[in-house]
Amino acid sequence: MNDTIKILLVKYLLDTCNSNEKQNVENWINEADENRVLYREMEAAWKLGDRIRKFYCLTDPNEELLKFQKSLEYSTAPVSKNK
Repeated sequence: MNDTIKILLVKYLLDTCNSNEKQNVENWINEADENRVLYREMEAAWKLGDRIRKFYCLTDPNEELLKFQKSLEYSTAPVSKNK
């Protein structure tokens, strides 16, 4: 696989290629069984990576740790009764 098709595959997966580039990628995918298998594997890995990135962007571990620490502070604070 040459560098040009690698770049086009990434653009294809990002949906940023123009119609000519899209046609070139689809022609490459359909040229051989090996290309189809490689594309399917690359697409699956891309989708998995995207799900992982979305999960970690939505849940910042540092923010979650701060929330947990604050909840501990409140849970151990002395309780005062107002009469």
